[in-house]
Amino acid sequence: LLRARIALATGNPEQAYAALESLPYLQADNHWRAQGYRTAGQALLQLRRPLDAARHFARADSYLHSEQERAQNQMELVQALLAIPPRTLEHNLSPGRSTELDGWIELTLLAQSISTPRPLQDTSRSWRQRYPDHPVVTQVWQQLFGDPSSAQTMPRQVALLLPLSGTYAAAGNAVLDGFLSRYYSDASAPEVTVLDTSDPAADLQSVVTGPLSTRLDAVIGPLQK
Repeated sequence: LLRARIALATGNPEQAYAALESLPYLQADNHWRAQGYRTAGQALLQLRRPLDAARHFARADSYLHSEQERAQNQMELVQALLAIPPRTLEHNLSPGRSTELDGWIELTLLAQSISTPRPLQDTSRSWRQRYPDHPVVTQVWQQLFGDPSSAQTMPRQVALLLPLSGTYAAAGNAVLDGFLSRYYSDASAPEVTVLDTSDPAADLQSVVTGPLSTRLDAVIGPLQK
């Protein structure tokens, strides 16, 4: 295992994975099994085999006991799946969508697709119903979706800070169009205050300390470039 880690640290993932394949870490205690699977997952990720890497991280998870270790391992698992195009992920779901890895794939797809708190609340409830015993830890869930308590209600007042004129106007207006099209597809969309960050007359300070700040539930931006 040490030889594999050294190979990995020196940029030799093939050598690292080969070393692990010849090791009897599967017969070791839980700690060494977890470390073996994690190191193999890291090597596979460097070898651009993210799905195989995710499988190894998932196997490691069942042998980890520390909440912090599990959170770190699970984030590596999700990062591996995020490296795979969504359509490819969907094709790798099992027919019954019942395995633990299916749960991780669907969770990753959910993280890639959510746009507003209400759809997140609805789809996450559906995901929980399909995978009631899934091992995802709270820390990982919060890193993906934020604090669950903040997703219980739709914000009523939102400030959107974008460069709508000047050098970055094209990027700002593209974001604005996408934002409005997704938010206003929901009948209960919030009231949006749009401020042009390129306009010297825009009162951006009021978003932070002025009267406007007391009415806002969320501030999105500023987009710099």
